[in-house]
Amino acid sequence: MIEKIQAEATSEWTVADISDGGERITHLYPNDCYFAHLSIYYFAKQFVQDKIVLDAGSGAGYGSAYLAEHGARYVHAIEISPEAVAFSRHHFSRPNLSYQVMDLQQISGFEQHSIDVIFSSNVLEHIPDPMQFLHHAWQLLKPDGLMLIAVPPIISEDLQADNLANPYHLNIWTPQQWHHALSSFFAEIQYHRHDFDKPGIVLDFTNSPEQTRVDESDFVIAPIPVEQAAHTPTLSALFVARRPRTADQVRYPDQRLSFIDDSFTIPAGDPIAQRMSAQLARKMQELRQIQAQLAAVSQSPQVNPEQITQLEAMIEAQNAHIAQLETAIGAKNAHIAQLEALIKRIESGRVMRLLNQLSARLRRVRR
Repeated sequence: MIEKIQAEATSEWTVADISDGGERITHLYPNDCYFAHLSIYYFAKQFVQDKIVLDAGSGAGYGSAYLAEHGARYVHAIEISPEAVAFSRHHFSRPNLSYQVMDLQQISGFEQHSIDVIFSSNVLEHIPDPMQFLHHAWQLLKPDGLMLIAVPPIISEDLQADNLANPYHLNIWTPQQWHHALSSFFAEIQYHRHDFDKPGIVLDFTNSPEQTRVDESDFVIAPIPVEQAAHTPTLSALFVARRPRTADQVRYPDQRLSFIDDSFTIPAGDPIAQRMSAQLARKMQELRQIQAQLAAVSQSPQVNPEQITQLEAMIEAQNAHIAQLETAIGAKNAHIAQLEALIKRIESGRVMRLLNQLSARLRRVRR
């Protein structure tokens, strides 16, 4: 498969070939959206000077090449898609850069404590178990290393609904939940807002490269307390994590991640959970529409109390349905956690030893 794709890579690639329906950004289409993503690599330049870097989830490869060209000693780019890796190798050849096909939950081939900086932008929302990746990252980082991650900023019901509607997004987590997960492996975590600052220009992520009048330096990434995240609009939820914890402080994988708010993970490949999530997204969209109708009716010169009462009842019913769906998704996650715990017990051998002992007793009784 990889060889076939690499052979085809010598032909002309199109944006459609590599964008995966718009989920993957490429340098072939440098519009506002592209430069917004590239600005995160621009921010990372300060941390990668003369450093060994791991770009975890390198996508179409432009960002890894950017870091290799702007001061990194060496960039290891890993990506689960063979097609994206072939595309990256075709377009970006640097002596201090390599691309490999690799699952972020099964990172291999690197010595422990061999990486200075781990970078991951708009990737971790896609993987079934972010904690497994964070554990690998913690093992790979040097004691003075750091990790920079960017994920969708789910700080409102609208953004939650938007991410639920994206079939690729499995981890519907708030910035506070990401901060909580990172704290299992790092003693120092700084949250950053990601904003745009160029007077006279309004960002348009759907515009064309010909219409674009921005570049990666026009964006502002600045630290703020994570407690302010829910009230601070941002393009990305961005974290810089330092001071990897010592081995005696890290309890993963024995201790599962706890959810501290209404964040949740959609089980990968579970059609029931995905269907419930799609229903939840639709219900939240309908709720926003009803709320907009209520606001319009309330501001009308001729207020109709009966219509307002009817809309309020519809909102209450929608909220109840949303709560039911959220509870159902949470119950499925809890059930999966129980099954995983049972599997771990079986694999540890305790259950099997007990079964063997019972079997031996039965044989003695039968004699």
